Amino acid sequence: MANTTKTTIRLPISSNILEAIRKQFQYVFVEETGVYTITRGFELHHLLLKLSKEYGEELIAEHSTSLDRYSTLYIERYKDGKSETIETKTDYIICYEDKYRYLMTESVYNKIYNALEKYSDFKEIRFTLHLRERYRFTVNKVGKTAFVEIKDYQEELYPIDESLYGKSFPVRRVVDKSLIPALNLGAIGQNPYTFEDNWTRLY
Repeated sequence: MANTTKTTIRLPISSNILEAIRKQFQYVFVEETGVYTITRGFELHHLLLKLSKEYGEELIAEHSTSLDRYSTLYIERYKDGKSETIETKTDYIICYEDKYRYLMTESVYNKIYNALEKYSDFKEIRFTLHLRERYRFTVNKVGKTAFVEIKDYQEELYPIDESLYGKSFPVRRVVDKSLIPALNLGAIGQNPYTFEDNWTRLY
């Protein structure tokens, strides 16, 4: 299967070029910030080369592909039937369990990205973020991929609302509070849990 390419063509572009792109491809969306397309392989790239020569316009397009999970953005200038890469941006790939997608807000992404930038010189690193005293985000950075493990402490007390996800999850057991004094007594003298040396806690 050919790779999928997501492209943003910066405005302004002429109506002639826009119509030519719409005739060639099915998924073309025009918004205030640009013309967005979803295509296969390098078909759009070759069309933009042709259109820039035919209409004498300069076009700027931002491409990313499924080959690297859209982690690299190629900014191309098209002019007189030729193209030039004017900038390349490589971002992190963040992976997480689908059932926690509602937690991956823009604010959470920003916190994770800021922490990843801090450790950009490390190929592998692990760190923990605590948010709102309820959620713990443990991030394992391996190269340019960040695997996020999310812990929801409230799930230990209440079953997960299956209607949110459309599938069932195992119900966690609730600790009998009457056993807590005995558990505390049994813990006396035991060594406290400590994080591994390669962990860094971020608050």
